[in-house]
Amino acid sequence: MKDEIYNYLTQVAKITPKITTQKRKVALPVYLSSLYEFILMDILGIDAVFIKIKEAGECPTIPNLRKHLAVIAKIFQAEPVLVFAKRAPRRLPLLAKNKIAYVYLDNEVYMPFLAVKLRTKAQMNEETQKQNLKGLPQVIVTHQLIHNDLHRFSVSEIARCLKLPKISVSRALVQLQVDRICHIEEEGRAKRHLFPNKEGLWLRSQKKMINPVKETISLK
Repeated sequence: MKDEIYNYLTQVAKITPKITTQKRKVALPVYLSSLYEFILMDILGIDAVFIKIKEAGECPTIPNLRKHLAVIAKIFQAEPVLVFAKRAPRRLPLLAKNKIAYVYLDNEVYMPFLAVKLRTKAQMNEETQKQNLKGLPQVIVTHQLIHNDLHRFSVSEIARCLKLPKISVSRALVQLQVDRICHIEEEGRAKRHLFPNKEGLWLRSQKKMINPVKETISLK
């Protein structure tokens, strides 16, 4: 179950979870441990417990399910999320109506507790879009305008080329992606950063750069 959930969230839902372990030993009531399997994960900084009904078990009624999830949430101190792998129950719409989080590993994810987190992240991206390029993002753009040698480079390769810390370069590239100055192309596990040609790069970044060069005059 662990690998199925991780792969689905990462590849399909585009959420990268972190598998965690319970910090303290928990004592589950027999009626819960006999009916469910549990996996703890960190989803965007929120503790979640993924719950799968065992093969021999049947999905409880909505009232009983709500009671079970309330107890599970209290014991694990995490947001409960039901997991359905091979077949989804007919009552999926009822789960959403009752705001019960679930993952159907075929094609559906409903986790309302992430709504505020994702909204906050979107607001941060919107604020970042309004910022001018400064510091390292402008250094990367200026370097590419002059040398044109960072196209299709990974974060590590760009950091090595600029002789700068990888984590700082990674953060700067995130802003450039938000500003649509560069974008990522995935090659297997590798992520390549694609920049437009010099003219395109200049047109995209000119208005955002602090004290941009407006005209060059050559003297002989």
